[in-house]
Amino acid sequence: TPQRPKMLSVDSTLLLISHIPSKPEDDSQHYIEMSNTQLGLMTFLGSPFCVSFHNESDEEVRNWTSALDERIRINVEGFRQKKASALVPFILRAVVDKYFPLLESYSDDLEELEEWLMTGKSSKNVAKAISRVKRDMSRLRRVIWPMREYIADAMMSDFFPDLETKRKMQELYEHLTYLADMVETQRDISAGLVDLYLSSQDHKTQEVVQRLTVIGATFIPFSFFAGVYGMNFEHLPEFKFEVGYYLFW
Repeated sequence: TPQRPKMLSVDSTLLLISHIPSKPEDDSQHYIEMSNTQLGLMTFLGSPFCVSFHNESDEEVRNWTSALDERIRINVEGFRQKKASALVPFILRAVVDKYFPLLESYSDDLEELEEWLMTGKSSKNVAKAISRVKRDMSRLRRVIWPMREYIADAMMSDFFPDLETKRKMQELYEHLTYLADMVETQRDISAGLVDLYLSSQDHKTQEVVQRLTVIGATFIPFSFFAGVYGMNFEHLPEFKFEVGYYLFW
């Protein structure tokens, strides 16, 4: 079951839960989907090892974990000289870095949707795409903000005593703060696009009403004459005029 990103500290054990985002295979979509992949990191106070685990994921996340394992193997000698807690910011940094291209893709999609709206090419698909982006921004907010909170709490714990690890955790906190700002900005943009879409629909409705009003006003005189001469009066003097038909028109 997907859990909210969180930190659990029990005695000498620290557990960190985070989410790994991924893009859908279909690049033609106007929105980005997030996977439900969760990454857990477990470290023990004074222990020489760190345990990481994740649930079933898509191929993109599996490739990401394989690349991360390779990076750790390349730097294994450096990690051996440090405590296992040094792996935590290293792994979390790889998680956080995946959010930057994700949000950049969102930004590109929002610009494209805005261009569609400004050029009058709005449709139901565009409205659905904007709504989906807005919902996804809310989902991202529910992931990034808790991660930022537990990074701040982790820095104050005894699990990261050395200054270098604390500095890397501080960098993580700053990156997550930047991501949180990006999410809020794009939430505002998507909300503005919703307003723009509704305004464009109102404008189109007004144009249709104006056209119908002109057409209706054009046929009012004809309706009047047709109504008068369609009544069953016994005497209509105009019928006896030789030029009555021409006078009518």
